[in-house]
Amino acid sequence: MIRNIIFDIGNVLTDYRWEGFLADKGFDAEMIKKIAKASIMHPLWAEYDRGTWTDEQVLAAFVKDAPELEKELHQAFENIAGMVTPRAYAIPWLQELKAKGYHVYYLSNFSHKAETECAEALNFLPEMEGGILSYKDQLIKPEPEIYQLLLKRYGLKADESVFLDDTLVNVKAAEEQGIHGIHFLTKEQAEEIIKTYPTPFHIYDEKAIRQNARDLFKAFSWNKGFREYFAVKATPNPFILKVLQEEGCGVDCSSLTELMMSECCGFLGSDIMFSSNVTPKEDYLKAREMGAFINLDDFTHIKFLDDLCGIPETIFCRYNPGGHFEIETQIMDNPGDAKYGFTHEQIIEGFKILKEKGAKNFGIHAFLASNTVSNAYYPKLARILFELAVEIKEKTGAQIKYINLSGGVGIPYTPDKEPNDIFAIGEGVHKAFDEILVPAGMGDVSIFTELGRYMLAPYGHLVTKCIHHKHIYKEYVGVDATACDLMRPAMYGAYHHITVLGKENAPCDHKYDVTGSLCENNDKFAVDRMLPEIDTGDILVIHDTGAHGYSMGYNYNGRLRHAELLLQEDGSVKMIRRAETPADYFATFDFCHIMDKYLNKDK
Repeated sequence: MIRNIIFDIGNVLTDYRWEGFLADKGFDAEMIKKIAKASIMHPLWAEYDRGTWTDEQVLAAFVKDAPELEKELHQAFENIAGMVTPRAYAIPWLQELKAKGYHVYYLSNFSHKAETECAEALNFLPEMEGGILSYKDQLIKPEPEIYQLLLKRYGLKADESVFLDDTLVNVKAAEEQGIHGIHFLTKEQAEEIIKTYPTPFHIYDEKAIRQNARDLFKAFSWNKGFREYFAVKATPNPFILKVLQEEGCGVDCSSLTELMMSECCGFLGSDIMFSSNVTPKEDYLKAREMGAFINLDDFTHIKFLDDLCGIPETIFCRYNPGGHFEIETQIMDNPGDAKYGFTHEQIIEGFKILKEKGAKNFGIHAFLASNTVSNAYYPKLARILFELAVEIKEKTGAQIKYINLSGGVGIPYTPDKEPNDIFAIGEGVHKAFDEILVPAGMGDVSIFTELGRYMLAPYGHLVTKCIHHKHIYKEYVGVDATACDLMRPAMYGAYHHITVLGKENAPCDHKYDVTGSLCENNDKFAVDRMLPEIDTGDILVIHDTGAHGYSMGYNYNGRLRHAELLLQEDGSVKMIRRAETPADYFATFDFCHIMDKYLNKDK
């Protein structure tokens, strides 16, 4: 349990604004760089904070090493009032922490001159129970002795203490002494960590996500142009997108806002596949602006897009063969009942028209089944699309350069099923490629995928807490999550495995409905599920929520959606989406004054 919060001062409880300070003195940007290099960035600056050099001695040393700046250095450091300035939240934050029972301390590299001449910025010190300014004890961070001294001086236990600092090396040094460390970025981030992330929340496993992406690329490495376009709709979080971007993935977007999020993450041009249906003009315009690959869903959209912003040189069309889609006599889905794609006749005619309108590079796309747990799906789909590509080339002269297998590769939600083997899937597609496309002189076609569920679902969980029991005609366990956090069980009757933390090996001898608080009887994560006996306060992990979990959330009953966290490769956890607040819920009433009480307009 965390009992003690230890704060760095500069850029945590105050602003350390040396650039602004020097600008206030009248120096231009070029001179600020020169002064900073000669002083603040000088190796002696740390010794100045240690307190072993006087003001006069350290300034003389700076001048000795940069004599051409003697006048400027004297002007800059004659008085440093304004170099450190207060942050308005410091005192209220400390008071709030103390009210919750925490003990608060400071540990900062700080000179005597800074303490004296920037005293107004340190107005929060009376709120704290003690601490160390480096110059007083002639120790500086990240030396281990300064952390040890603080713990000893105030009788603190390292494992009950957390240290916040804006400099990572100082945080790591604290952790080496057994103190919990937080690389401080914002007050809000720190608060969430200190509170140890209240339930409910979604949490994702970065290491597993990266490894899964690497395996996918390895499975399709036989195709030189292979690219995964992650389905943003599955888990629309910029932190997740950045992880996948680092692993070589592009993004599959289906809306204006998904395009905007991807743009902000640095995806542009061919990094983006835009696949939509009943598409508004604003969405098409943004996709064209970004240079995305546009995948037309309907024959009539050819004219719509052309009239709106013209046909790009590279264009895709989505194919729907109709009927049933079968794998080994098992009907996987019914494309004929789906609203997506061109008919066979339409796609042949469509490519003729697109070619006449100036398109030069063509791609085809199809989505025929969802969440298949079968290594046969992609190879079967690939054969359909490969044969179609050959036919299109023969009948229209359109050069098919890209074939997008879309998504549909799923995961085993129930414990009795085996997961897909992506390497077997990749090899199955490879075999079809060699048998159909290569003989047709189309061996340079690039294969794309648009996986969402497969990429993320197994590597995310919804963590929730039991807060109530109900004993009527059935036994109910009430948790603090709702269908607002995970809709799939309520919407589809979908199964998600549940683990009760600490009771993994206990017998599953109690039958429960696990339910949320919504005024809907389908707000249940499990029905008649055999689980260990669940006590109030027990933590439940609902598995496989990494895709189509948070993204399908909503706000019925005014319930708010909760935070998303990322378990990083180094074992630390960071927040990648904060929990919603009432102000978020009421934000669309900001055009009037009715909800001002809860909109925090003045804050």
